[in-house]
Amino acid sequence: MVGGGVLVAAPGDVAELCGVFQLPHVRDFVTTMSASEIDEAIESEDDVLLLSRESGQPLSALAHLTGLRNPHRSIELRRFAVVEAGKGHGRRFLPAVMTEAFNAYHAQRLWLDVFPDNERARRLYRSLGFVEEGTLRNAYIWNGEPKSVVVMSILREEL
Repeated sequence: MVGGGVLVAAPGDVAELCGVFQLPHVRDFVTTMSASEIDEAIESEDDVLLLSRESGQPLSALAHLTGLRNPHRSIELRRFAVVEAGKGHGRRFLPAVMTEAFNAYHAQRLWLDVFPDNERARRLYRSLGFVEEGTLRNAYIWNGEPKSVVVMSILREEL
């Protein structure tokens, strides 16, 4: 466990994490991770998978930070997913993830990309101080179609 009730994923969490990536509301907006990719992230010095789990309760949310070793201290929130959408888990967990990124991992910038049609996520990010920097046009092939993403970030001094 790290600060604020945030847990770092361990090898025993892989099956549960794979299940989260298969949830329909997660698959629609978050790039999936295979069991081997989760294992690699758990073992990596450049990545961390953070979990939200209240004592004795099932997993409620996860966050994948990457770029921990970036010399510019610009860390990417590559994946953010909640198990049950609309229950406030993301709103409670994301500030703890931000605290970890800036304090435990010494970020000076935390950034992410989000699909333009994921308005729920964009509202959450904006409400916590993330700024929309611009659009990467047709940056992904998603379900066989080109899809753009909006890049958002928050700086340490903006907290």
